[in-house]
Amino acid sequence: MSDTIYWIWLSLCLTPGSGQLHYLLDRYSSAYDIFRAEEEELERLELSKRLINALCNKDMTEAYAINDYCASHKIGIISYEHEFYPGKLKLISNPPAVLYFRGTFPRFNGRLALGIVGTRKMSEYGKKMAYKIAYELASAEAIIVSGMALGNDAVAACGAISAGGKTVAVLGTGVDVVYPPEHSKLYERIIEKGCVISEYPPTTAAIANHFPQRNRIISGICSGTLVIEGDLDSGSMISASCAIEQGRDVFAVPGNVNDKNSEGPNKLLREGAIIASCADDILREYEFYYGKSLNYLALSMARGHSDINEEALRSMNICTEGYGLGKKGLKKKIEDPENLLPPRKIPKRQEKEELPTTLLASESKNEKPRSMTADEEYASLDEIERGILLAMPDDRAVSVDEIARSGFECSSIMGTMAILEIKGFVSSLPGGLYIKL
Repeated sequence: MSDTIYWIWLSLCLTPGSGQLHYLLDRYSSAYDIFRAEEEELERLELSKRLINALCNKDMTEAYAINDYCASHKIGIISYEHEFYPGKLKLISNPPAVLYFRGTFPRFNGRLALGIVGTRKMSEYGKKMAYKIAYELASAEAIIVSGMALGNDAVAACGAISAGGKTVAVLGTGVDVVYPPEHSKLYERIIEKGCVISEYPPTTAAIANHFPQRNRIISGICSGTLVIEGDLDSGSMISASCAIEQGRDVFAVPGNVNDKNSEGPNKLLREGAIIASCADDILREYEFYYGKSLNYLALSMARGHSDINEEALRSMNICTEGYGLGKKGLKKKIEDPENLLPPRKIPKRQEKEELPTTLLASESKNEKPRSMTADEEYASLDEIERGILLAMPDDRAVSVDEIARSGFECSSIMGTMAILEIKGFVSSLPGGLYIKL
């Protein structure tokens, strides 16, 4: 039985946004070990009664059904223990146990990823800024992450696609459910140029409280989040709050003080967000860490082509009028999310499993997600890089000063850390700390 099955089972036991995954993995080494845990053992842990009851239910019918449905519908599965699972996302307090995706899942480790969020009620100014900044960042080979929502999100995704870059959309539905339905063309283009991802199993419909939950994933997989525009109650401010709680950078586009859409970004700027009037303002913050992975030549060429392209928006059926529908048409969930799992349609199990062409965890034997094994990648490091890695503990973050006690010069450590982060061996944290991935 594949380990992926146990991760799917565990994800069904945990409610989306649950902060219990780290707690369980601190006590058990894998989803399989959690599955094997007996009721008496689980009751000694600090878990809710609902979660204990869910973990005691060893029926794998739904997990198998979801896995088979994914296999026959070309939907990939990235479990928490998978090597492609974003390292930064593991560090948040409530990471998803699995991510479902359609398209080509990018390797986030070692690459700059930036979330771009905004409002459905976008202004002409916000539309132009979302397109321009996303276009230029994507040209520089940064990964653009958004929610594929109406307004600024969709325009940012369009800008990244038009630049020929990578873009990822985090959905509040199953990855085979297009929401909003107006974005079906955009959805297909995102899959061509990147992927759509979700923690919700396939066929999960759009429910209002799914979307605030997915915002933590947008900010969680990124180094920073850019807020284009939005009022104080907009979803973009929820994304900014998630980024702040996760210790990630927050950028904001300054706006007219008399414009309601500028209330959110201007408030963030007053509270210490980084001003972003162009792509360079953002890239400047990450030159030290991601300089070698960024394409500055392509960026310079892109500056002459990054003005808003209305034809590109029309080709992807991205509307620029009639926003402000809010949550109209979304199902409201009345039940307490702590006590009930999200409703979903359980697909029938397929008799014959067809592996997707996308990466389906470790199931596909024809496609290898990396050209070298972990041992081979480690052997490719030079003596200083290996020495600094060995000096770092496996279970906690450390400062440069602490590593320096092992005999390395601080200047050498800083430069080496930038290289190790690009190669995906470490990740930087707020406060000048680093942690092994």
